[in-house]
Amino acid sequence: MMAAKDGPDARVPATTGAVTVTAFNWSKIREHQKQFMEEQRRAGIADPDWSSEFKRFISVKENYQDLLVVLSRGPYSGISAARAGQPEETWLETSHVIRKYHELTHVICRRLYPDDIKAVRDELAVDTVGIFAAFGRFDIELEKTFLGITGERYTGGRLENYTDDAEGVTESVCRKLEQYAELTEAYSGTDPFGLIPGLMEKR
Repeated sequence: MMAAKDGPDARVPATTGAVTVTAFNWSKIREHQKQFMEEQRRAGIADPDWSSEFKRFISVKENYQDLLVVLSRGPYSGISAARAGQPEETWLETSHVIRKYHELTHVICRRLYPDDIKAVRDELAVDTVGIFAAFGRFDIELEKTFLGITGERYTGGRLENYTDDAEGVTESVCRKLEQYAELTEAYSGTDPFGLIPGLMEKR
């Protein structure tokens, strides 16, 4: 699906476990065409102008596009259960929760903040929501493991998927994670998506 989106030569990193795909929903178009033609004919119009109506209809993307969030079944960020400190099956379930909330937070943020998209900080924010959803708190050390950070040094991991200078941004990433950790402490018991406005303000 990522190859269909990004081209047949697209490289899918081992740390990538989900993708959001925009898809044409032709059934919506055909259903609208059927409804339009019936309404026009009931109004006494023998030759409805479907061509003009089609152009009008597809001028609004929401009329015919669907957003598909596709999740894989596997350890989050390619991190083993042993490294995550959980039994294998528990880690798979935890990974699913993190991955689901991660991707849905992307969808929400892109709709609420369409002009404010930056790869690294977005990943930190959506991972924060995902981890919070899975554990009821933000585990900063687990997030560093996902990104490939040991202490405050980049040692290789998912961070390089979002920047050409993973080592250079590691210090600022660690500072941002500290801010997110402080923020989430005040949100105990809240809906994970309730973190989004606060995380965006911290950006």
